[in-house]
Amino acid sequence: MRLAIRIAALALAGPLAACPLEEPWPEETSAVLHGRWTGARVPERLDVVVEGAVQDARITPDGEFRVEGVAPGDHAVYLVAGQRRGRIDLPALKPGERVHLRVSPDEEGLDVDLDRRVHPDDFAPLRIEGNDVDRTLPAGAFESDIVIDGNDVRLRGQGCGRTVFYGRLLVRGNDVTIEGVDVRGPAYLQGNDVRVEDTCAP
Repeated sequence: MRLAIRIAALALAGPLAACPLEEPWPEETSAVLHGRWTGARVPERLDVVVEGAVQDARITPDGEFRVEGVAPGDHAVYLVAGQRRGRIDLPALKPGERVHLRVSPDEEGLDVDLDRRVHPDDFAPLRIEGNDVDRTLPAGAFESDIVIDGNDVRLRGQGCGRTVFYGRLLVRGNDVTIEGVDVRGPAYLQGNDVRVEDTCAP
């Protein structure tokens, strides 16, 4: 997300965007590709092709990219940067799975390597329950969801690219502030005065 948001019972779309909340928390229906360009020069554009559908991966200046909505099943995934092209086969993708890739240019095109495949069920969520909670998180990269169920909650991280969560942000409560936490997954927010800082805004 690119703006700090203040939610009064719902809101936006995209990474770190609020989605209509259901009870219980909604199930994930698709997989997500996360990637990092490891070459010397980050391209201005990187396209990802899955089942013939081309998506602009919106690669950042530091070489990170993300593609949502990949259907479960077996896929040949192509990555295209200018005249360079690479491929990786991803069998048996599951709903909610997160696939981390490393991409670098080589003499023949693009070298695409699998870093890891993870599923949210593999990791216990960071869970904050109760009222009047003030918590600071360390730097690091975490695969788990963040689940907040309470009022008057403050959650602080170390900033963009330093405290990174690849899972979802699930909030049910009032007067909740999250700052300095780089959440890469979707957010489901319910309550009044729920504020999520745009950690990576320029």
